[in-house]
Amino acid sequence: MRKILFLVVLLFASFSGYSRVKQVGPVIQLRPVNIKNVAYSPTGKFFAVPNMITAGSVGVFSVNQTGQIAAVPSRFSERDFFRSSGVFYYQEKNDESRVMAFLPLPELLSGYSVSFLPGGDTLAIAGGDKVLIYESANWKQIRTVTVTQNTSRAVFSPDGSLMAAVAKGRVYVLDAKTYSLIYSLDPAQGHLFADVAFSHSSSKLAIFEYRNLMMDYQSRIRIFDSRTGGHDRDLPYFSDKPGTAPGAHLPLLSYSAQDSAIAVTIEKTIMSKVLLVKSNDGTLIRQFKGFCHAFSPDGSLFAAGGRIYSTRNWKELGKYGNSAVCATFSPTERVLVVVTPESLKRFKIEE
Repeated sequence: MRKILFLVVLLFASFSGYSRVKQVGPVIQLRPVNIKNVAYSPTGKFFAVPNMITAGSVGVFSVNQTGQIAAVPSRFSERDFFRSSGVFYYQEKNDESRVMAFLPLPELLSGYSVSFLPGGDTLAIAGGDKVLIYESANWKQIRTVTVTQNTSRAVFSPDGSLMAAVAKGRVYVLDAKTYSLIYSLDPAQGHLFADVAFSHSSSKLAIFEYRNLMMDYQSRIRIFDSRTGGHDRDLPYFSDKPGTAPGAHLPLLSYSAQDSAIAVTIEKTIMSKVLLVKSNDGTLIRQFKGFCHAFSPDGSLFAAGGRIYSTRNWKELGKYGNSAVCATFSPTERVLVVVTPESLKRFKIEE
């Protein structure tokens, strides 16, 4: 009898599409602002959401030891926050470990993007003509790095030695300790750079480049030596074309764990695509429908098109909805943070 019940459950799971992806924790309702990306700190203690409340703010959620976050309401007043050293904090009344720090910044129509430095919880915020660096102890700004106008992105090499910033369609590479400029890279004539990613070995720099031919956008990936800025190779133009100027949501490209492949988001008004291509020649490996993508830090999971896959065999593990505009995995839990135009959600992937 027990065997029969087991077989019935197994058959039901097979035919009903049993999902190993479950939504966890509170759903955070968002105001109508454009959120470019979401980033997790390498320790898993925090994740940051730019333009969380206004176009001039960053929300930093603390993740406590049990994986819980603050259930921030969609409407609140100053009375819901306490202030310390110029930073506003929202705190759960019954759990002091569930906190969101609110970092007020000048409002920008283009908004901000966020990233964390490797090996810790130091936060970098890119926007305007600067990259702002914050320490996590009390979210105090410890550095201002002036790049140039329209600084839209800043990422760090995995070994922590370099910072690459995208500004005015160019890429600037700086020493991550002194923040002095090492070199800059110009796009091909008539092109602009929109995003940048370091390989996991830190030796390569992949850049998303595009051009606008009378509202007909074309895009490709260019690869450079990260130490010297020397040109390595250009991958072929993608047959799928962006429907608008790329960069509304980030990342546009990411290396796989072994650096053998690059995931690329082709942004369109509807029916955007995520392409997985070989990093050496651009050969298409597989493609997905959706507005964003994310690799887990250990490379075992991949999210795109509202679905999460195991990269070992590309088996679908479950769904998180097809309205996501950006997403990121926790480095310490099998959890995906997803941002849609209306809300922020988290999904746990069962073993």
